[in-house]
Amino acid sequence: MEISQQAVTRIENDPVAYFNEIPHDIVFSLFKDPCSQQNQEHGIYFAIDALYLFIVENFTGPSIKDKLDEQLLSKISSYLPADYIDDINVDGEMISTQAKLIELIWIAYKFTQKFDAPKIWIARAAMILQRCLPNPTPILKYLVLPNASGIELPIAHRLFHNYQKFFEELDKYRETIKFEFKLTGKLGKKTKFQQESKSQFILEVQSCQSIRDDSVKAQGNSITSMTRYKREVALEEDANLLDRPNMDEEFSIPSLTTEEMAFLIQEARAITERNLGDEIRDEKAMPILTTILQLEPKYSFATAALFDKSRLEQHEHSLQPRAALQLQSIIDDFAKDEVSVSDRLSEFFMLEHPPLWEVKREMGLQMMNIGAARTAAQIFIDNKMWDELAICCVIAKDNDMGIDVLKNEKPTPQVLTILGELKKDKSLLEEAWKLSRQHYSRAQRSLADFYLADKDYQKAAEHYEIALKINPLFPQCWHSLGCCFMRLENFEKAISSFQEVISQKGDDSECFSNLAICFSTIGKNDEAHKAITQAVRFQRENIKIWENFIVISINAGKVNDAITGIEEVSRVERKWCNTPLIYEVINFVLKEKGDMKRVINAMEKISQNADCGFDFWTIYADIAAAMEDFKSELEMRANVIKALEGDEKIMDETVFNRLSKAVEKYVAAATRKENGKEKTAITRLKVILRKYEDNFATLESYKKLEQLLEDLQSNI
Repeated sequence: MEISQQAVTRIENDPVAYFNEIPHDIVFSLFKDPCSQQNQEHGIYFAIDALYLFIVENFTGPSIKDKLDEQLLSKISSYLPADYIDDINVDGEMISTQAKLIELIWIAYKFTQKFDAPKIWIARAAMILQRCLPNPTPILKYLVLPNASGIELPIAHRLFHNYQKFFEELDKYRETIKFEFKLTGKLGKKTKFQQESKSQFILEVQSCQSIRDDSVKAQGNSITSMTRYKREVALEEDANLLDRPNMDEEFSIPSLTTEEMAFLIQEARAITERNLGDEIRDEKAMPILTTILQLEPKYSFATAALFDKSRLEQHEHSLQPRAALQLQSIIDDFAKDEVSVSDRLSEFFMLEHPPLWEVKREMGLQMMNIGAARTAAQIFIDNKMWDELAICCVIAKDNDMGIDVLKNEKPTPQVLTILGELKKDKSLLEEAWKLSRQHYSRAQRSLADFYLADKDYQKAAEHYEIALKINPLFPQCWHSLGCCFMRLENFEKAISSFQEVISQKGDDSECFSNLAICFSTIGKNDEAHKAITQAVRFQRENIKIWENFIVISINAGKVNDAITGIEEVSRVERKWCNTPLIYEVINFVLKEKGDMKRVINAMEKISQNADCGFDFWTIYADIAAAMEDFKSELEMRANVIKALEGDEKIMDETVFNRLSKAVEKYVAAATRKENGKEKTAITRLKVILRKYEDNFATLESYKKLEQLLEDLQSNI
């Protein structure tokens, strides 16, 4: 249904006034007689108002609970279904205990659908509800993703952990708003006593609306120097670091629109999540956030940027105190009345503005990260954040701390589940499952984890399946289920489980590797090769995955890929030397008439770095002989002898017999006409015979070496 933007703007400007002015009989009819067209319009506006009120109470502040019509709130509570909480505990995920006025999010969630609100408002209500749940849920996912648009679409993909789609949609949005930028290095000083300037990342805007058109209304002012934003917490006076790098040359940042700022906030997040292996990803994201703050953005934009900046700063030891103080400042600002509700709500849906409890949670996590587990625990206890308290107990190695607190709490499914995890008591998990009327999937996931740890793969699989029927958006659970089925040798079900992981998390290299092993086990070598190729695409630094790639390439008849595997795994780990696998590759390459020269080059690199044993050098020597590279063969035969003897004298008869055969092959190589090293061979024979005369002179292998020496000497 079409709605008036003017009416929506009125609600956004003062949602409290709209709520208090709505006639009680209209609210009654929305619950009891919703069918008329007039009720449809009222229902949509009432849902939007309820959504804004919930956002103010839980996300932006200040609290408006005491400003709402108490009589109307009471009537709404009486109109709600007795089991309304089940509607917002979606797919077995329970709404945060910190969420307040949850009847309002129920109204927003149910009424936007019931009264056929514009799709974007259905998506927004579902997104806000999802922000209140601990894990993504399929019901909300399928309400949000088809209906979100603009910057809200990449935000939605990130919310549901679809990171690849988040990156793709964010880039599409950048193209839509025609925004171009780059991170570049400029000379400057980061600390107070720094003598020489060093390169510092800055944001350089290459194209934006204010550059293209001077008449465009943009937010903030262009800047030519780097200064601290008014809501930013300053560093302590005795700190060595500067609040902002002191740049050698001035630079200019143009004014940016809210769309451009919204993009940049998400781009900063994308930088940290796209480049997990990049050690300077935080340094790249930081100038984006500081640039936004320097433009003095709207209140909620600043809050989102300050929150993300704090999370980056807590990774750097010298900035950790300020990171924590910044979070406390955000919490303090939440309760202040200086900024109007309408200013706080302005462009809210263009952001991932954190709810108040997420800021408090982050403060506790930061305390944990700096080793203040007890302080963190108290934050979690004060705010009834039981999951985080459990993590704290594990880190502090003090489960009793959590048990002592939780045993005095009301026994909800969540409380019983966490107690069961801390006590390692399956009966408490079963009790939590029953109390939730078979809805709380976490209880089943925890049971499955216990059985998996006990190596009871059948029972673990059963509990994972129950949990995943309730909420299938748990790629890690699907992965664990697949591993259970692999152990049970049910490879078809394992394949199905791993494919579920990939449908949700398309860059999971370990999952692709396991999928490849399953396909290979049942003889589907082409499918196995496709899967393992994806595994190495997403994880090129994992030795085990590369070894799987080699084996599966051999099975699939991919000779060049098998050689590539040898080359790549030795690049990843310079000391890698899996001789049996190398031998398999050699036989495969010889059989398929592949590029043996590539194999030899790879072996040469391996031999230079790895601690290679007797078998490796023997194989290398045999290949060199087959390729008629007799000089290399002789060198490798010498290495075989060296590998067998090691640092100490051989005392074992079996090992000496192997040494004897290696010496015979060395002599044969040395006396080839291409080498002509008979005298060298004689010298080595004399040394070997003299060294082992007291131990092995009676052995047949020793006598063969004596005869070999005699023959050589007689021919010179």
